[in-house]
Amino acid sequence: MPTIVVTNAKGGVGKSTTSILLATEIAHAGNNVKIVDCDPNLTITRYFSVCAQNNNAPDRLELIRNQDKGTIIPTIKALDVDGGFVIIDLPGASSMLTSRSISRADLVLTPTKPQRIDAEIGMETRDIIKEEEEYLGKKIEHTFVLNEVSGVKSNEAKGVEAALVGQGVDLIHPSLMKRVPYSWLFSFGGDLRTIPDHVGKRKAQLEAAAFTEAVLDRLERIAQEGRDE
Repeated sequence: MPTIVVTNAKGGVGKSTTSILLATEIAHAGNNVKIVDCDPNLTITRYFSVCAQNNNAPDRLELIRNQDKGTIIPTIKALDVDGGFVIIDLPGASSMLTSRSISRADLVLTPTKPQRIDAEIGMETRDIIKEEEEYLGKKIEHTFVLNEVSGVKSNEAKGVEAALVGQGVDLIHPSLMKRVPYSWLFSFGGDLRTIPDHVGKRKAQLEAAAFTEAVLDRLERIAQEGRDE
């Protein structure tokens, strides 16, 4: 069961939105997904509450709550039973919970808005990963995705992207645009196919599908490298 840890020590960069997009798209493709809400804001839990109210929770998608630094590793181990996916939505802060989650990750995903401060703080995740790699004696894959990108990139956004690539960051394409249908998931529940009609709905579906495919391609490469060792 692949474990994807979604983290950035900077809050408000779209971690929960990224987690829900990824989880609902993977579930839509027919995979079992356990999404672990570790954020004290309980954004993922609130999404599931809206789904319950509207009776439109996606099939094969399950919420896991109430995790902390003492329970997260046993929980991940316990969830590794059905060949599905585990997605862990972490709080916007570096902590022991972050380190322990990363230690069990197949892939660490860092969303960041195309702003310098968000990307700089996001890069601190690399330091945590390096510490865990040294302790565990294994490589932990890490990738970034730019989130809430405008249709016309600002000079700052272009600079952030260039700086990340220049530092050797694996950057997922496509970036995630700032789209109303993404925020509507938290208002209406369900997924990008069941939310109300919107002029940008189809573009959101295509973008989210391409983003998810890029994540799954990385997981497949990681798995293949593990088989080749």
